[in-house]
Amino acid sequence: MEHLVFTGNPGVGKSTLLNSLVGSVRFKSGVSAGAGLTVQLQREVKDQREYVDTPGLFDALRIEKAAEEISKSLKLGGLYKVIFVVQLKAGRVKSEDVTTMILILKAAPIQQFGIIINDVPSNTAKKIRDNKDNFGDNVKVALLSELPVKTSHILVMDRIEDCVDENDVLMDPPAHLTDFLQSVPTIEISSEKVEQITVSQYHKLQEQLGASLREMEESETRREKMREDLVKQMQEEKDRRERLEERMRDREAEERKERQELQRQHEQDQAWMRRKWEAEQEARMTLEKQQREQERRLTDEARERAAQAQQLRKIQKQQQIAEHKSEVNGMTCVQLRSELRNKRKATTGNKPDLVGRVLKARGI
Repeated sequence: MEHLVFTGNPGVGKSTLLNSLVGSVRFKSGVSAGAGLTVQLQREVKDQREYVDTPGLFDALRIEKAAEEISKSLKLGGLYKVIFVVQLKAGRVKSEDVTTMILILKAAPIQQFGIIINDVPSNTAKKIRDNKDNFGDNVKVALLSELPVKTSHILVMDRIEDCVDENDVLMDPPAHLTDFLQSVPTIEISSEKVEQITVSQYHKLQEQLGASLREMEESETRREKMREDLVKQMQEEKDRRERLEERMRDREAEERKERQELQRQHEQDQAWMRRKWEAEQEARMTLEKQQREQERRLTDEARERAAQAQQLRKIQKQQQIAEHKSEVNGMTCVQLRSELRNKRKATTGNKPDLVGRVLKARGI
């Protein structure tokens, strides 16, 4: 038969959890002034499993008796699942809970166990699960750093308001509780290897652990302050970068606007120069056209004058021919030949009488 042993200091809620698991109020639970309600080992069997409730060591009046009862629960022999139940105080691990775990782990060969952080306010439980600002890691370090044996089986139980300050409360076991208990490994503990829990050094060890936890908290406070300062510096640096980027964006916008204005002015200049060039080209072409027309007109006039001159020369020649013919008609052939010969001699001297030959050939 497997023994499911719940151990922890008074008031952490061991008995209430066990009642929910067995399905009836078998373990006395509730509010007690000064001392825990569980004063001796209590065992209940259900479904081939024995549920064991133990008194807490942090009870000045019954510490010796509580140590004997816890040792007795571990000397039953056989298969075990050992569950330590602890609570937080203002979100901090309590030194008396760590002291209890250390003394029990040193007294028995417990290599596998589970820890239930019980009755945690919902907002704190969420911070632990989400590990916001490393809060969950800090809680685990505070719980496990001084233990001779470490565990990864840790369950955070949210506070159930209906159970606060109530006696012998019975509730349905949450699914995550039963799943957690199923995940905790079963170990075998031999009764011969279980030693008596030493409580003589309990308070001294508690004080040492308290100082160690306070130092850890102070160190964590310093680290938190450093993180806050770093976050602040990072935020300031981020703000500075954002301001610088904004200034750069504004500057780039201004430069882009200037470039656009210069581009617009350049395009206007280019358009003006193009229009000027086109006007110059048009004026040049017009001038060239006018020059060509003038040249053509002058050429036409010159041709016309040349034609007129030619016509005039033709008319004059015809007149000369007509006059010559009239003179010739008034002379005899002999006179004409003599006249022509005299003129030829006067002009040609002794050159051959070519003109005479021509006249003779023509019958003159």
